[in-house]
Amino acid sequence: MENVPPGAPRTLLRRVPDLRLIELPDSDLCCGSAGVYNILEPEMAERLLDGAGRAFGEATEAEPQLVDVFRARVVGRDPTTDVAV
Repeated sequence: MENVPPGAPRTLLRRVPDLRLIELPDSDLCCGSAGVYNILEPEMAERLLDGAGRAFGEATEAEPQLVDVFRARVVGRDPTTDVAV
């Protein structure tokens, strides 16, 4: 996000009552899906996204299906067509 101070989104989210904010390990790393990177470097992008999905699952103790939804959202797919629930 351009012109947004680091940490500003988290600061804003912390003001939401009853919201539990979970910091993911290595959240400052690339998810592998920025711009056309996942098209130009699909293998590396997939490895990065696997790491992000794994971190999401471990930090939130999410069910595998929810991790699949996370991965689908990151790459801009409709998770309802990609994930069997």
